[in-house]
Amino acid sequence: SELTTAQPALYLVEPNINAIQREQNVPGEALRRWLILHELTHAWQFSQHPWLREHIVGITRGLLMDSLTADGSRFLDSQEMLKRLPQTVRSQMRTVSRVQAVMSVLEGYSNFVMHSVGKRHLARHDELEAAMHRRRADRTVLERLIMALTGLELKMRQYEIGEQFCDAVVKQSDIATLSRVWESAEMMPTMAELKNPASWLARIGKIPAPAH
Repeated sequence: SELTTAQPALYLVEPNINAIQREQNVPGEALRRWLILHELTHAWQFSQHPWLREHIVGITRGLLMDSLTADGSRFLDSQEMLKRLPQTVRSQMRTVSRVQAVMSVLEGYSNFVMHSVGKRHLARHDELEAAMHRRRADRTVLERLIMALTGLELKMRQYEIGEQFCDAVVKQSDIATLSRVWESAEMMPTMAELKNPASWLARIGKIPAPAH
């Protein structure tokens, strides 16, 4: 039989949503719409910018190959791997930083849209945002430990760093300038630029580079 391409779909994990709804006493329908806005922004990021998926796959593939091969084709034996370990670790750290930077932009931009668009178009937005802030602040020591061990704490930092970058770029320039991150891999900010948005703006020519 002829194969058909499945249509994209968005699924919400209802037990998780119900738990947040009960825990924070927020309206379920409004909460779902708020979360859907975030996830649909991710869908837009990948569907409208095909280079993005290829870029992420290329970075992660490079991370794996750096640890196993000498030149991208010849696999290393155990002695060679030990000899190259310091160089490999440095290379992998740079690659991990690139992955973290891309993920921070993806998550931060989605949060930026969720807050800025949601504020204008979603009912009870301020109530939902306040509930999410409370939820993050009220985590127990055990919950924070689990998040650190599982990498979830790093993911939450990606949301914060990326959103702060988006807010700063729009404040210093405009939304059209922020949207330039989706033009190509070269336009993606580095981790250093995420922490110093003015340096990214200077690199793309929107503001003068700071004097040294």
